[in-house]
Amino acid sequence: MTSIEKPNPSNIYNDARTSIVGSPLSNTKIKLKDLEELNFLSSNDPPQGEICIQGPSVIENYFKNEEASGQNIIDGWFHTGDIGEVQLSGSIRILDRVSSVFKL
Repeated sequence: MTSIEKPNPSNIYNDARTSIVGSPLSNTKIKLKDLEELNFLSSNDPPQGEICIQGPSVIENYFKNEEASGQNIIDGWFHTGDIGEVQLSGSIRILDRVSSVFKL
């Protein structure tokens, strides 16, 4: 369940590669949550993990859905469920969805 508004992120470098969504705007914070069991780590080169966002354009809760809010909004960070990788340009490349990856 991904719910962000248009201001996040922005492809200001006109990077036309597939799965590149751009870099965060100045009023948006992004962090990568380590997914150790899947080996997506912020310490990897390039950094990888679940994309979490925070800022004025990010939802604070789901309307009339406390369960979804509690699962996806943790300590003020919206956990998108997307697995991303930060490029040298600062752009974010989407690799997969947390829910569609499994470990054998």
